[in-house]
Amino acid sequence: MYINKYKIKIILSFSLIFFVGELFSQNVRNDISNLKLQEDTLRIYFDSLAKQSDDSVKFQLNNQILETFKRVLFDNKSFDYIFTLSHIGILKSPDNIFRIYNWNIALNDGTYKYYGFIQYFYKKEKKNIIYELFDKSDEIKNPQTAQLTNLNWFGALYYEIILKKSGKHQYYTLLGWDGNNDFSKKKLIDVLYFTNKGKPYFGKNIFIINKKKKTRIIFEYSYLSTMTLRYNDNLKMIVFDHLEPSKPSLKGQYQYYGTDFSYDGLYYKKGKWIMQQHIDVRNPKKKKK
Repeated sequence: MYINKYKIKIILSFSLIFFVGELFSQNVRNDISNLKLQEDTLRIYFDSLAKQSDDSVKFQLNNQILETFKRVLFDNKSFDYIFTLSHIGILKSPDNIFRIYNWNIALNDGTYKYYGFIQYFYKKEKKNIIYELFDKSDEIKNPQTAQLTNLNWFGALYYEIILKKSGKHQYYTLLGWDGNNDFSKKKLIDVLYFTNKGKPYFGKNIFIINKKKKTRIIFEYSYLSTMTLRYNDNLKMIVFDHLEPSKPSLKGQYQYYGTDFSYDGLYYKKGKWIMQQHIDVRNPKKKKK
């Protein structure tokens, strides 16, 4: 039986396309399966860490978490993988350039130690660059004016990223929580930015408080109190509770600070976050001064 040679070429071409497609799909499935397996391992470690009471064992488990995460995050597919882990915060930047993974260890003396990674997608080379975050909070002098890197990071658990642009530069304002100790808690506003080669830096003189420049803002208040710190999209401001001591004589003793039920805020103008006190959160159309 005669078969047209052109028909044979067409059949072979479709067969090859199907085979390559199936092979690619199989590789993708294998990669996702591997990520799922690594995620299950991380889940076991994190669950064990949360239940552990011995500090030395906590650090041992945490070392296993760090090593597992390093393997996971160098896989380019992990950047878009949806993790369903507990006991960890995972945030992706609004422009889809990086992810922050971070968590903490609650120690028996009432303090906390923070850990994490930045997973940065370097467009020029189309690959992930991984930066481990090293918490050096206790060693940083004048943290509200210090400029830091991932190697001497002011540790916190981040829960919001706000992207702002100034000229050709992009600044990622981070809102975070720090359990601090048995007497007080902290919240902070920090800023993260990257060099052209993707190296991260924390802190920049873009916060203006009472006409003074700061690289980050740190709020400290009583462990019995709560503090709201969020970006308000209606007001286009970072809004937070105004903190005051329970008595005037306790000024500067932050374990006695709490909200007075008024609000302050920061609005962004010409590349700076500028403080405005006693704002009306009920009136988003009210003009800023």
